[in-house]
Amino acid sequence: MSNALAYLTQQLDTWRQAGTFQHLRELESACEPIAKFDGKEYLTVGDPGKTMVAFKKISATQIEETDRRSGKVFDVIIWTVAADGKTINVVDTDPVHQTKTSSILDKQP
Repeated sequence: MSNALAYLTQQLDTWRQAGTFQHLRELESACEPIAKFDGKEYLTVGDPGKTMVAFKKISATQIEETDRRSGKVFDVIIWTVAADGKTINVVDTDPVHQTKTSSILDKQP
């Protein structure tokens, strides 16, 4: 895929509009992070927990999302688009509970 980051950005926007992104992040469907891929923290609009989210481009196919509440990191998510552009691998690390989960998201036709 020539522009995997654009595909990932499009997928995130699609999930956000459908409310799926918030459910994946266990936030209320009214929450909407408005952020750029600049590594700076942005407030998640509508989140009663006042989550701050930062996105950083790691490579042409990867972004890192870091979520904070009350100044403490509670979630670090690495989103990786496969070379064929058909899947996104999500690795979610929770430093508070010392857990790590992985998911594979399939591109829908």
